[in-house]
Amino acid sequence: MELTVLGPFQVADGPRDLTPTAPKLRQVLALLAIRSGQVVLTSALVEELWGQNPPRSASTTLQTYIYQLRRVFASAENPDAGLQLLITKPFGYAAQFDPARIDVQVFEARAKAGGKALADGDDEMAASQLGEALALWHGPAFSDVVTGSILERQATRLEEAFLHTLELRIEADLRLGRHRELISELKALIAEHPLNEGLHAKLMLCLYRADRRFEAIDVYGRLRHSLVSELGLEPSRSLRKLHQALLAGDSWLEGPPRRTSAGNLVVPTVPAQLPADIGDLVARQEEQEIRGLLGRSERTAMPVAVVSGPPGTGKTTLAVHAAHQLRKSFPDGQFYADLRGRDAAPAHPGEVLAQFLTAVGVKAADLPPGLEGRSQMFRTWAADRRVLILLDDAARSSQVRPLLPGGAYCGAIVTGRTMLTDLPGAVTVPLQELDQGGAVALMKSVVGERRVAAELPAVERLVRTCGYVPLALRAAGIRLAAKPHWSVRRLAAKLEEADNMLDELRIDDLDVMESIAWSVHRLDADERHVLHEVSGLPQDGFTLQQAAGVLEIGRIRVEHHLERLRRANLIEVRAGDDEHQDSYRLWPLVRHFIASARGHRVSGEPVEAIA
Repeated sequence: MELTVLGPFQVADGPRDLTPTAPKLRQVLALLAIRSGQVVLTSALVEELWGQNPPRSASTTLQTYIYQLRRVFASAENPDAGLQLLITKPFGYAAQFDPARIDVQVFEARAKAGGKALADGDDEMAASQLGEALALWHGPAFSDVVTGSILERQATRLEEAFLHTLELRIEADLRLGRHRELISELKALIAEHPLNEGLHAKLMLCLYRADRRFEAIDVYGRLRHSLVSELGLEPSRSLRKLHQALLAGDSWLEGPPRRTSAGNLVVPTVPAQLPADIGDLVARQEEQEIRGLLGRSERTAMPVAVVSGPPGTGKTTLAVHAAHQLRKSFPDGQFYADLRGRDAAPAHPGEVLAQFLTAVGVKAADLPPGLEGRSQMFRTWAADRRVLILLDDAARSSQVRPLLPGGAYCGAIVTGRTMLTDLPGAVTVPLQELDQGGAVALMKSVVGERRVAAELPAVERLVRTCGYVPLALRAAGIRLAAKPHWSVRRLAAKLEEADNMLDELRIDDLDVMESIAWSVHRLDADERHVLHEVSGLPQDGFTLQQAAGVLEIGRIRVEHHLERLRRANLIEVRAGDDEHQDSYRLWPLVRHFIASARGHRVSGEPVEAIA
């Protein structure tokens, strides 16, 4: 579900346009959207719709509007979608839209990140983040919505936020020496805001740095005339000081020089950005696959290994360990970036490339402003070098492609929660849970060999309860290490008897529940429904025919949904042959997660399907 309020108001669910046409419905939905995730009081909605003189039937009419909006979101596949998105709360209503799908929330997140980067002195990242935030605007906020007092205040707040973000982005560009490019933009902005002293000051600086001092002084003169004639005010002290500096040609006005040549691309040090390796990693066959793929001496194209697997299976840990083992094969540098695939605003490839290029000695002023230019510069630098790129938590293939060098002797390891099958030339390394031997070995490394040997049957019971998933095993091991007076059998029993086992496997930043929740919540409503329903089928596997029977829809549609769940690494498929059908299985901890959401405790019996 995509919602836009920064310009024309629109609600879209894929190809379906769900934007209400009735003015009052648009008004109600716009206010709920701008406060998504918060309770909007009934009194606030009434004030927005009717001001200080609401009709006696206001509450009843508002309930009718909510009912009509819920009908807009309902579909044949998910008739309860409206109830899931617009929730009745005590004294009001709350919308539950994905923040990453609401343009205003993405704008505010990127504007905040850009402002922090500017304050930290990272001007390139600031310009990139702030520019992306501004690009989300397509006109005044709520431009085609009839606004009452509350939405009007929100529109004013957003307009102020837009101007503040714009000024910060211009400041970042000024620091980067982009004064010539800014002149036309600033002149257009001043035409819209003729008395904005901050914009005039920036235009004066840009003109001066472009060797157009007479024009810069003229800008001040025209602004002063407008202020005196229209408001009876002199320009501010800071603007007057800038004017005096222009007249005197003070040296501080020069600012950073703009350099356009990349001829000084000298590598002061070899980049070595890999995160620390982990000492208690259990040997896995998948690591050998990665090392075999990237460590070949003869090749004509750059190898890319995509590590993909269910939540908690240790994708990042394995990728980091493999990268450390491969360092000698890539002596010209190892680069690392967290692509923040789980965030509302994942890392932009342009800002990642800026970090890579800075690491090899490119000055901020030499960085091309656009993504394509930076990508070309990095590929040029890496063309004849042996460098390794580790990209963690990729959201999609389009985020990865610009970051890959083209040299045949470079290599890349990419991790992702979903399968990146559309990444050209990539080889997928599927990661699954450990076998029993590997799971017990991991417990030995965390808890200690003596303790495991003393209670081996209980350890085997514990690793089976944890689904042989490394993240869950590590969390369980840390709990045991922190409680030396506990027996392994005690923890195994505690997990088996818990109403929500995953809550017991939450240790500091190790959170199995959160890891699975992100993958489940990223699904659309239809896919979540299918996942919930098939979780009631036998846990050792079910067929397409069984799933179709539970869901009461055609086999083709069921197979499509199950394929989407497989690509999201929430179920696995075991291939059949000519005589036997493919079989499907939910990953054990995913099944626990769904059961906990329903309030059931998982045992050996199937979980009842949610109605």
